[in-house]
Amino acid sequence: MEIASTEKAGKSKEGYWAILAIAGFTLLFTLPITLTHILREPEKENICPVSESGEMVASKTIEGTLVHSGPSILLRQFDGAKYKLTHIAGCGGKGGGCDGPFQQLRNHIEESAQADYCGTSLIRMKVSGRLVYASAPPTQEFLNKANARERIKMYGCVLVLLVAIVWAVAGIRRKPKVA
Repeated sequence: MEIASTEKAGKSKEGYWAILAIAGFTLLFTLPITLTHILREPEKENICPVSESGEMVASKTIEGTLVHSGPSILLRQFDGAKYKLTHIAGCGGKGGGCDGPFQQLRNHIEESAQADYCGTSLIRMKVSGRLVYASAPPTQEFLNKANARERIKMYGCVLVLLVAIVWAVAGIRRKPKVA
């Protein structure tokens, strides 16, 4: 009877050792990545300034005429002796769907337009003096919140691994019950 309980205790300890090994190796190999992610500062984005009225201040403005070319809507500007085309929106790319303000602009072909950019992001589109599209790139506050959510996930993963290690060590150190 005593031999059977010792065999059961040995088998149960093997399970704890397996859990300890898996959790330990996982923590060991992911710890450098986890610590790097947890300890790094949130990235500072080149965010466009905001006016007193709360609107984004454009870093670049392009004026011209909207033209339709295949699946794209372009802004054609006359630059002295030649025309220059800037892609504004399009549909039917690799992923299907549309990019940019295609739906808002498709009924305004051959009208004068003004595109305001913040870096490379289109933030406003005016057609014939009327605002037809407005968007804003992510704010630093939004980026900081996203980074905080990622940190919480990483803390949770590390905590689960540490709990598994403590549980396995406690199971290994437990003395078998003698019947």
